[in-house]
Amino acid sequence: MTGGVYGKLKGDIMLMKRRPASTSGIRFLSRAGAAILAGCLASSLALKAADPAPVGDPSTVRQESQGSASVKKTRQRQASKGVASAPTAGRPGSERAKPSASTSAKDEFAALKERLNRQEELLAAQQQQIAKLVAALEDQKRVTEHPAPSSPETLPAPNLGQIASLSPVIPNATRAGENTAGDSAPALGSPGSEPQESMRSYVERVDQLSKTLDTTMANLAGFRFSGDFRLRFDATNRSGNSFAGPYQNDRGNYRLRFNIDKVLNDQLGFHFQVASGAANNPLTYNTDFGGFANRGPIFIGEAWASYHPNSNIDLLGGRIPELFADDSRFLFKEDIRFDGFQENFKIPVGSNPLGITRIEVRAGQYVLTNPNVPLLPSAKACTPAPAQVITKLPATIIIPPALPASCAYLSAGYLPGQKVRDADLFHQGFAFYADLSPGWHHQFTGDLQWYRNQNQIALAATTAGAPVVIGAQYGTSSILPIPGTGTATTTPGGAMFTAPHFQVAQLKYRIGYDGWKLKDHEMPAYVEFHAARNVGVGFLNNAWEGVANFGDTRKAGDVRVLYAYAAKEGNSMISEVTDDYMGTNTGVNMRTHEIRFDVGLSRHLAWQNLFFIQNEISGNDPARNFFVPIPAGAATQYRLQTQLQFSF
Repeated sequence: MTGGVYGKLKGDIMLMKRRPASTSGIRFLSRAGAAILAGCLASSLALKAADPAPVGDPSTVRQESQGSASVKKTRQRQASKGVASAPTAGRPGSERAKPSASTSAKDEFAALKERLNRQEELLAAQQQQIAKLVAALEDQKRVTEHPAPSSPETLPAPNLGQIASLSPVIPNATRAGENTAGDSAPALGSPGSEPQESMRSYVERVDQLSKTLDTTMANLAGFRFSGDFRLRFDATNRSGNSFAGPYQNDRGNYRLRFNIDKVLNDQLGFHFQVASGAANNPLTYNTDFGGFANRGPIFIGEAWASYHPNSNIDLLGGRIPELFADDSRFLFKEDIRFDGFQENFKIPVGSNPLGITRIEVRAGQYVLTNPNVPLLPSAKACTPAPAQVITKLPATIIIPPALPASCAYLSAGYLPGQKVRDADLFHQGFAFYADLSPGWHHQFTGDLQWYRNQNQIALAATTAGAPVVIGAQYGTSSILPIPGTGTATTTPGGAMFTAPHFQVAQLKYRIGYDGWKLKDHEMPAYVEFHAARNVGVGFLNNAWEGVANFGDTRKAGDVRVLYAYAAKEGNSMISEVTDDYMGTNTGVNMRTHEIRFDVGLSRHLAWQNLFFIQNEISGNDPARNFFVPIPAGAATQYRLQTQLQFSF
């Protein structure tokens, strides 16, 4: 009976060890059980040492009873022989023999009975103590099966997620009642055995999860998947006046991006992204609602190979994000991607008075166009034939030959017979990262953009130039001009920028703190400033921005509040690559307020709201060949975006 109770106790202890229960409760009951069983074993050992034979064994009791009976019979036979050989009366020896034998047998039997009684009492006490311990374990088992949600000690182990349509699946924590190979009962009574068993259990769980993850990754061939989906309502409105007409565009749109990453070895990697969007708009992955029931297009958003011989060197090549883009809406639009190469060298810094932790030296080289025009046609070949004049009928209508498509480059400032080279962007700079104190950190960045043959960008924004500049990439001449105009041109809507060069220098400073909390929600905060100047021209060439952010949406209930103000003059940067939310319908020559409020609905879902208030800075100035799409004096423009952002 004791073995059965102890077996149940052992099984319950093993079950509770595997169950994600309260650590303090299991520790208390394990120690209590160990103490009780140790006391019982000590008592049993003490009694064994005092007795000549184990009384608890029924066979031993029977042997002792039979032995005492045989002794009694032997003494009786000896007494009978004595009576037969000697006179019964007057012999004191014979009288003393009978009482002595009888008394000895009775004493032995009484002692044996007393020992049995003591053993039965001790066994009963042990059974009561074990019954109490079993009852306590049953209570603890019920608590673990129905944990209180407010108690952090009884929370279940986290779900590690699942991979859809794959086998095996990453498991949850071990369920109660499931037995695993290698489980054994703890060594009761040994000091420190419970922490050792708990540590062993956690190590075994981590090993099992690691094996499962390795198996899953092997099934995926080492590919990792991620992405996001955004569903947005977007409204832009401006009333009309004598400077600019009215504008209204209220619509819905969506953005989908799906990423695939593959680590080839410890130095080589590969990244690939497919995304929604429009063929002629490099500034966004959005696809507007409309287009009847036609299917939305999917494009190659990103594709690059990376090489990192060590943790301080990163080399990329392919279709890549801009190296200094930071989602601040200042230099570049967050969605823009360039074809080219990047180098990033990280220099760790030891302890120093300035708190600098890392210095980065960055460089990017991007190929923007590939005209493939060895020589432009002559001026005569690019001159349209005079219009045919018909003076009498009947007459033969002569259709003049079409002009060579490459003649469009003449409107961008190229000369007849000139070779048309690529348009390129070289972007290089540095970044210092430093810690001020626990939780406080700051960053200082400086960079220079150097454009070559930038007028090809302006040409691609015209109806005549788009098929020539970018149509060859898609193998078609039926392509619309790229949007995002705003930088000043020499003629209204022309293909030549007013600025002869774009050499844009930028300085950025950011300071942030990660230690604030609002209840159980982290509220990181930062303030950053940007200043840029196009040194390739002498007027209206400055831009600046300030941003203040409080909070972030990482889980349900998180909030984020942001305010930003930006001003970009008409020659400060190229509008076709900068943000088109901060500068709607004109990426530069504007000053804009941005107000943002986000709410986290879950770990992978946020509700985001952005509001922009925009006015223009400068009007047209023919004396300086300065013409902008929307001049100063146009009515204030308002833009509202409210969206659901899903990530996976």
